[in-house]
Parts: sequence; structure tokens; C-alpha cells
Amino acid sequence: MFYEDLIKQAEELLTKDPEAAAEIYRKAAKESTGRGEAYYGLGRAYAALGKVEEARDAFRRAAKLMPHDATAFHNLGVMAFRSGRLEEAQDALRRAVELKGDYPEALYA
Repeated sequence: MFYEDLIKQAEELLTKDPEAAAEIYRKAAKESTGRGEAYYGLGRAYAALGKVEEARDAFRRAAKLMPHDATAFHNLGVMAFRSGRLEEAQDALRRAVELKGDYPEALYA
């Protein structure tokens, strides 16, 4: 299965079965280590499952691979905050605002 097909399949499962979506995102991440979409989706799946540390790690990888994606930094900031890593949260949210100046979710997170 192609990377894009895996991402699409995982997106369709994300709200119904985040565990199955996470498995597909992990497979996509292994197939294409240089692309951040799989890690971003994996972070969303882990967040839906309440796996805060795993979500933070996935969003950190996504942000590293997609350095101009404000939502990756926003979600990294939220998960860092939830895991008590306040400095990391502040840095990530600041970066999200730098990337997308009009970003109320990051400004008020």
C-alpha cells in the first residue's frame, strides 16, 4: 500500500477506532521516515487514546519534519503542557504563533 493510501485509511479510522488508526500511522511512518504527516496523525491518534507522552513524542517528530506547520507545533505545545513540560510547551506554542500570527488556539492555550 502506498504512503498516501495509508494516511487516508488512518484518517478514516481516527474517530471510530484510534487504536487501529495508530497502527496504520505507525506503518506509514516506517515506510516514509522523512515525511511528517504520519507522525502528526499518530500524535492525534495517541491523543485520542489519552496517551499524552506518546502523542507528545509523535508531534515532536512531526514538527521536526514539518518545520513550517503551525498545527504540529500547536499540538506539540498542548501535549507538552499536559505532560507538565511547561518550557517545551511555551516554546512550541510560541513557534506556532510565529508561523501563523493569527492563531488564537495557540495564543490562548
